[in-house]
Amino acid sequence: MAIVDIFILIIVTVIWGLNFAISKLGMDQLPPLMLSALRFSVVALTVIFIPRPKIDWRIIAGIALFIGIIKFSLLFVALDIGFGAGLSSVVVQGQVFFTIILAFFFFSERIDKFQAIGLLVGFTGLAIMGFDEGGSFNLTGFILVVISAICWASANMLFRQTGNVPAVSVIVWASLYASLPIWFISLYFEGPTRIVDALANIGFLGVSVVLYVSLLSTLFCYSFWGKMLSKYKAADVTPFALLIPVSGLLGGIILLDEEISLLAQIGIATIIAGLTITIIGGRIAKRRKIALSNQV
Repeated sequence: MAIVDIFILIIVTVIWGLNFAISKLGMDQLPPLMLSALRFSVVALTVIFIPRPKIDWRIIAGIALFIGIIKFSLLFVALDIGFGAGLSSVVVQGQVFFTIILAFFFFSERIDKFQAIGLLVGFTGLAIMGFDEGGSFNLTGFILVVISAICWASANMLFRQTGNVPAVSVIVWASLYASLPIWFISLYFEGPTRIVDALANIGFLGVSVVLYVSLLSTLFCYSFWGKMLSKYKAADVTPFALLIPVSGLLGGIILLDEEISLLAQIGIATIIAGLTITIIGGRIAKRRKIALSNQV
């Protein structure tokens, strides 16, 4: 992988990590589903500058469904009902493991022994967190974030099928597909009165959060994430998400003063260990194989 691509992936994952705490800050002024609707509506406005990608519309609709309509709706609701931003940034990284599994079934991508061990360790960490009852944890929020991770992994499979199509056009048009359904969902669950009141009283914080989650976290990050997935193997790209829980946890502690229970800390450490085994273990094995072949 090129150094510039590695650098871009690091920036993307740090922005995504801070996104959890920043989104939760925005919910002081905006309902969660409405925030999600605003997020994708702002991105959708750029369709006037970006032509529709020349791929099957069902791929775009699928990405809109999994990333926009389901993933972020459930994730934002989880944050709104009290599930910690830092914890969310860790649990949603189950997408790494789910992506590797789906890539195995749909694209016949081989799972090496380090990835298999990483999967086992990572899912063990998720299971440990499922028994937590303290700190900024609640079971309903945990389940919603796990489903969000599965949706993210499903969208990754669709991104793999976009080929050389510019990822920015895919995410912009997927945002267009997603925005209207999310507004209807927001109207149904949050009601027009709450939405109008939020828009009438939105302040600098709310506007800043909308711009961050739309322009940076969505338009910039997903564009480059999709580009990397179309350029490299899923098993090479997704493990960079290891950095998301690091910045996510720091963001939750620094910006929101969140507390993390001992059991959650054990689960977090186990998940990060699984991610580390997945990304580093395979690279070490490849280097040893290359070194041995050079000696022959």
